[in-house]
Amino acid sequence: MRLARTLLAVLAIAGSAAPASALQLPGKPVPAWRLKNLKFQTKAPTPAVTAFGYYVGPFTGTVLSDPTRPTINLFCVDVLNSIKFGQTWTGAFTRLTSGDFSATRHGISAKSSYEKAAYLASQYRAQGVQTSQWGGIQAAVWNLLNPGNPNGGTNPTANSSEAYWLAQADSWYLGGGARNFDFSRWSIVTDVDGAGVVSGRGTQEFLTDTTATPEPETWILMGTGIMLIFGVAIAKGAIRV
Repeated sequence: MRLARTLLAVLAIAGSAAPASALQLPGKPVPAWRLKNLKFQTKAPTPAVTAFGYYVGPFTGTVLSDPTRPTINLFCVDVLNSIKFGQTWTGAFTRLTSGDFSATRHGISAKSSYEKAAYLASQYRAQGVQTSQWGGIQAAVWNLLNPGNPNGGTNPTANSSEAYWLAQADSWYLGGGARNFDFSRWSIVTDVDGAGVVSGRGTQEFLTDTTATPEPETWILMGTGIMLIFGVAIAKGAIRV
């Protein structure tokens, strides 16, 4: 009976890891496992870096719909919408390796811009990059998806300017850097109210390099592994049922 109770607990965790229902978008529903109940960080980031009247750089959030309440990294790609510290929302996660961007604000036509934004987000904590450069990185990310908002500097030789980091992203992308970048780690996090809408609905859109909740196939593999371990333990007499 101990084994049965343990397996039931595993199944309960798996079942509670995501909201219960799917999101219906025009033409295709978003499966429930891609939807997460989220909470934005409750106070200013550390370090608290500002530029153009905004906080810039990496942020964090909590996945409320995961029983382990993991913290994920969040990188803002959206200057036209807003979010408040401590705000909760339901986000649809879209892998950058996916061919379906219907749950994002900008759709599949913006895939290369999202990819460049992921590269730029990875540069915040890259070796040699200072917090004084974060404003230029953030402005470049915003301008990839919302050109002209804000103007983060036009000098391509100043490493704190938007123009410099846009040039870096273009050079990386056209030079083949994208072929060696692990996009499978990255997802777009879009408020369910903002799918297909550039501005005016939902919270800001983000990228994350954190896997928030395993996909159904992963839960199956985890459950199979646990059952195999218990099976071996039972065979050896370590566990009684």
